[in-house]
Amino acid sequence: MADLGRLDVLVNNAGAPSLGTVETVTPEEWRGALAINLDALFHTSRASIRHLRDTRGSVINVGSMAALHADYGMVAYSTAKGAVANLTRAMAMDHAPEVRVNAVHPGFTLDTGFTAGLTPDSVVAFLTSAEGHWINGKILRANGGMV
Repeated sequence: MADLGRLDVLVNNAGAPSLGTVETVTPEEWRGALAINLDALFHTSRASIRHLRDTRGSVINVGSMAALHADYGMVAYSTAKGAVANLTRAMAMDHAPEVRVNAVHPGFTLDTGFTAGLTPDSVVAFLTSAEGHWINGKILRANGGMV
């Protein structure tokens, strides 16, 4: 805000994997996974929402395919990313029509030869553009058709 004077788009793209089951994840690992993968999005959104309301802006929460179906041995990560989906829906209802809130759930996020073209960049750009102005509260898979 100090540098540009306005905020039009917030892309909440925080994430870190956390391995383990409900039996093996320590309470510290559990809280750490929630802090990075969920709490960071909440706090950034909370600090930004009034500025986005002024510009009729947009929030994109970047989740994971793990939000839509749990991954083996990733209980904390899958839980946190699942909560990102519901945070998105709640924010979309609470702040419409002034602020649009959507989520993109990518599969692969590393751009290697195998995963080239499967990154969610174009989906985020579309959702924040004039063409995506009527989309709100949606959870979009951006995984190149891979499950």
